[in-house]
Amino acid sequence: MAQDMDLMQETGANAVRTCHYPNDERFLDLCDERGMLVWEENHARRLSIERRRNPNFDTQCRNCIDEMIAQHYNHPSIVIWGLLNECDSTSKEGRTKYQNQYEQIKRLDPSRPATSAACKHFRDICLDLPDIVSFNMYSGWYQDISVKERHEQEMDWIARAGGEGKPVIVSEFGAAAVYGYRDRGHCK
Repeated sequence: MAQDMDLMQETGANAVRTCHYPNDERFLDLCDERGMLVWEENHARRLSIERRRNPNFDTQCRNCIDEMIAQHYNHPSIVIWGLLNECDSTSKEGRTKYQNQYEQIKRLDPSRPATSAACKHFRDICLDLPDIVSFNMYSGWYQDISVKERHEQEMDWIARAGGEGKPVIVSEFGAAAVYGYRDRGHCK
């Protein structure tokens, strides 16, 4: 684990998103010691509204958030709480589930911002709920469009969909990525 942290820091990374589940205490201790900033999130990922209707879903999410924050609240490395990666955020029912989890996090820790990685581009109805708007961007994968053009479209849409004035994070970036950016020299 420490070797992985060394590699991350060698690339110049100073933050990590611990996607899709709360992380091991040892990992968070290393982040605290090394000054890495952490986005930690609950367990739900890529679930349709049908799957989120499971009678256990809401209880499991509440329990996961309760445990995540209770166990990891005192880690100074954690700077963002995350929830519901790429889940349904286009329906009223989905919005209610997002809203309930954001409210729970704020009750347990009003000192840190909360976010979720969105992927329902141009259809998401939850962008007014998080403190930070985050979206997963895979330009060139789903349509042939430049990264710059896609980013401009996203930012314009985020502003109109409730995210105006909020910080924005590109929470995932990949697949087609940026052609030609294959070495550290292009990372500046």
